[in-house]
Amino acid sequence: VMMLIRPSISKDASSLALLSLEVWSATYLRRGINAFFADYALKKFSKPSFEAALCDPLEIFLVAERNKLLQGYIRLRLNSDCGLEDTGVAEIRTLYVRPPHHNRGIGKALLRAGLSTLEAGVHGRPWLAVNAQNKEAIGFYTTQGFERVGKRNFCIEDTRFLNYILSYAVSPTDACQKAMQDG
Repeated sequence: VMMLIRPSISKDASSLALLSLEVWSATYLRRGINAFFADYALKKFSKPSFEAALCDPLEIFLVAERNKLLQGYIRLRLNSDCGLEDTGVAEIRTLYVRPPHHNRGIGKALLRAGLSTLEAGVHGRPWLAVNAQNKEAIGFYTTQGFERVGKRNFCIEDTRFLNYILSYAVSPTDACQKAMQDG
């Protein structure tokens, strides 16, 4: 059965919430769960928070599904400036694939679909923030053409976690200009 990548619809909200809780927990709560992280995750990845985001015209969600079952999603945010030189104003806010479906090309397909969605606009080089300890994700994005351009702290209440800012190394306009110079 073919995988389908499609724009998300409002009835995806609860599935997006549960998928997010699953991926976030598997990634960041490897040693166990405490109230601090549980409270954060249950609030951030709630059905109402996804319902609100799906109605926001600056948010774009694409989902990967097989047999009408969600395998992963990418969340893009327009007009999101990370404040660094040489990055655009489109953020790849989330790229989550369910752990049982890792290494099947789903993340790559979602990322490509997200990047081509952004190519239609004038957003410059898309950027994202990734936890500095998430070596798997950093490796994935690096092989997909992203480069580290800065860092910032991600905060949950008063607790800070180091994140790297990665920027897509080849924007469509750069590629066109290079092609014209080479041509």
